[in-house]
Amino acid sequence: MSHFVPILSTALAFGLATPALAVTVNGADLGTAPGFGLPNGAGAVTGTSMAFGTGPFEDVVLVTLDLGGATSGTIAMDLTRTTSDMDVTFGLSYGTVFDWVGLADQGLLLSSPGLGTFDGTGYGWGSLTTSNVTPVFPTGPIGTITYAFDLVAGTYDLTYGTYTLNGTFKPGFDTGQPMTFLLGKNNASEAMQVDSISYSLGSAEVPLPAGLPLLAGALAGLAVLRRRAV
Repeated sequence: MSHFVPILSTALAFGLATPALAVTVNGADLGTAPGFGLPNGAGAVTGTSMAFGTGPFEDVVLVTLDLGGATSGTIAMDLTRTTSDMDVTFGLSYGTVFDWVGLADQGLLLSSPGLGTFDGTGYGWGSLTTSNVTPVFPTGPIGTITYAFDLVAGTYDLTYGTYTLNGTFKPGFDTGQPMTFLLGKNNASEAMQVDSISYSLGSAEVPLPAGLPLLAGALAGLAVLRRRAV
């Protein structure tokens, strides 16, 4: 019967999702935490947070997180508004391609019908559309912005306060690529404090092929018959 076990185990594995492990990194530790990058340098450490000041240019990427080939995950950002203007942009990137979404302090959802770009330090919008649908950022801690993605389904969910957006990745975005999560700010006049970033990554569940349950059942039946014959 031993030769049936690997076949059956492999077959069943196609329908399982890899468990996710939640990790929380304080802003002050972003420069040393595995997987994280600071493409424009570290901000000022303030307690357990990291404060990014104004500059150095428009549409700057502050933090990157290598997703390590994960096909699903959730990233939660706890941020503090330290200036009157604070717009946040985030999303997934591979190579120079950036599928982004954003939130503006005055209660705007920022989006684009097309893909943006990433050059290693900054990002390009593509084109920009806005809509008044999200909570306004308070001065001080703004709460948690959560971004969850499923590359197999081609979808993402954005949650902030009472607002939820169920989105799909834009045409031309290759969900089969290894991804990096990007967090940035929009204007050189803005500042932002990152208090913590929590994330959990895994493999999205791949649906079983239609005939696989029948195959698994047949293999199990053959194993029973083999035991009886012995």
